[in-house]
Amino acid sequence: MRYRMVDGCHQCYKRTQAHEHKATIHFWTDATNVTSELFWGTTPECREKAGDAFSGGNFHSVTLSGLKPDTRYYFRVHSRSPIREHHSSAELEQQDKAKPRLAIRSETAEFTTAAKPAPPRILHAGKNTEYPVISDALDAARAGDTVMIAGGVYREVLRFRSGGDSGRTVTLRNSPGEQVVLDAGRVFSTLIHLKNKNHVVIDGLTLREVNGDCGVKIDGGHDITLRRCFYDGRSFGYTPRFVYANSVRRLLLDNCVIMRGFSGATFMRCPDLEIRNCVWYNNQCTHLHVHNLPEELFYFHNNLVADVIPMKYGNALIELWHLEALREKDNSFFLRQTPENRLAFSYYRLGGRPVSRKVVYAQLLKDTNHAGSSFFANPAIPAVGQLLSFTENPLTTKRRRTGYSAEALDLQNRMDREEMRMRSDRTYEPFTFADFFSANPELVRRKIGLDPQLFQNGVPK
Repeated sequence: MRYRMVDGCHQCYKRTQAHEHKATIHFWTDATNVTSELFWGTTPECREKAGDAFSGGNFHSVTLSGLKPDTRYYFRVHSRSPIREHHSSAELEQQDKAKPRLAIRSETAEFTTAAKPAPPRILHAGKNTEYPVISDALDAARAGDTVMIAGGVYREVLRFRSGGDSGRTVTLRNSPGEQVVLDAGRVFSTLIHLKNKNHVVIDGLTLREVNGDCGVKIDGGHDITLRRCFYDGRSFGYTPRFVYANSVRRLLLDNCVIMRGFSGATFMRCPDLEIRNCVWYNNQCTHLHVHNLPEELFYFHNNLVADVIPMKYGNALIELWHLEALREKDNSFFLRQTPENRLAFSYYRLGGRPVSRKVVYAQLLKDTNHAGSSFFANPAIPAVGQLLSFTENPLTTKRRRTGYSAEALDLQNRMDREEMRMRSDRTYEPFTFADFFSANPELVRRKIGLDPQLFQNGVPK
């Protein structure tokens, strides 16, 4: 179906995919700086709303779940431009809300849900399968389906057209024991897109050579899991973060390796965010940034957190907007400096007040009034025997004209060879998950870092 938005300048095309308890509506706009909100209901008034006021782009997709079988529903698209912006400053937040916006909306359309559920399927994708192009299998997937990718290297952008519902996920994963690599070729700015999708699992994929925005972009939705994914940001150009998630409820990162992104991951207003048993290694500016309100809890536990690159010794490993959102325990930190000198966390709000504070871990415990269960240790991983370490506190030593300490510059020059496996021809030796299995008895006892039982020969089972 094609229709013209009411202001006469935005063209939009939409497609509807309906099942018995859910429906997915896709629509495209010729401008990127517009919202992706959808009004819907069982009457033409469309009194329900779905979508996200902070999500832009040409492609928009909304999955509605919890619908009744064999029932007619109505919907229309409401768009505003420019899109809303997240601000850590309350004053700027209010100014953004008051900003003049152009509002447009489409005509009302309808769909009817299916009368009976469809049985779950396994759709085989990739080389020598029924779906040689992974995107074709993902387009055909519906709630309960698994897209199983054969081992190999693929260069395509994947968009989830459909989501799942309670008890029936849409799963995208590697064929057990086979390595699947999504290679952006320094061309694609994002490899995987999810917009307003629920109950989705992405499992067992390696992402590399991304150039632009992020490896995985998630706008809206809930109950999404990224499991056993390996983000390899080693490159001779800018490499963005692994994940950018915006207004996603109950997002889980589990048993992932994230390394050498400009920042490891960014989460904007993601309530009940959980990150567990992941490895954060040699990201550039910081490992992750979480922009949550105090009631939008962030659970961070059983992770192995190595340091960032030497040149960024002044940056915190983990950045928070409101400290009260954090629930942290049983993590292990692997540092280039002593714990007393390493600014591990930063936060911009404490008790609702602006503070803009960078602190060592001991100070974090005081500010949260928490006894703490995390510790500092060499995890004994095959990837690196010992991180290149500072002999003095670089924050207090004299700096060169460049603004960095002499030792930081020296460590930075050595890091690619000694920690990132750069060959003499300036290519990189491969890493697998097994390179990040810990042999430290304390980490093994506490189940910190990757769980080796989920892998076989360094590849997800």
